[in-house]
Amino acid sequence: KTEDKEKREQLLDRHASQLNQHVKELASKAYWDALEGSPEFVYLYLPIESLYSEALSRKPNLHEEFMRKKVAVVTPTTLMASLTIIAHEWHQAELIQNSKEIADLGKEMYERLLTLIEHFYKIGTNLTQSVKTYNAAKSSFEERAIPQTKKFNDLGIRGKKEMVELAQIDILPHEPKDKYLKELKEHTKNEDLSSKSGN
Repeated sequence: KTEDKEKREQLLDRHASQLNQHVKELASKAYWDALEGSPEFVYLYLPIESLYSEALSRKPNLHEEFMRKKVAVVTPTTLMASLTIIAHEWHQAELIQNSKEIADLGKEMYERLLTLIEHFYKIGTNLTQSVKTYNAAKSSFEERAIPQTKKFNDLGIRGKKEMVELAQIDILPHEPKDKYLKELKEHTKNEDLSSKSGN
């Protein structure tokens, strides 16, 4: 019986040493380096609870050594709990990634809307300037050219066509009513002034 006990002790010592060696080899592979964003540890599954407890009974510091080597030993008792934690972390990581993508899309849409609003404002500004230029040219034509044309008529010089009266344009683009659009308008004005001064 004493021989059996000694044999058992020898086998348990060898088991603890082999487990420790296996952990060293597993840690040296550094599987996490191949997966970006992966936690820096790996699970070692032992299918029998006593395999780990007996190894710890021979070398109580094995657990700390394994953790330093980034290897976590799991058994049937702890496997499901570990997998549940992993699934939860994956879900949280997915939510964070989705939130980031939503934020990026929102930022991109916001920038595009700003650009579109700036285009509308510039179109409105150009239309306003075109209307003002047209009305100024019309007034100048009526004040300077038409009187001279009437003198030709008085002298009996007439064309085949009657002179068409030019219409005054009084409709201008609407000013932005929203406070934000007005602020954007001022911002765009400042950008225009900056670009002109830079030239």
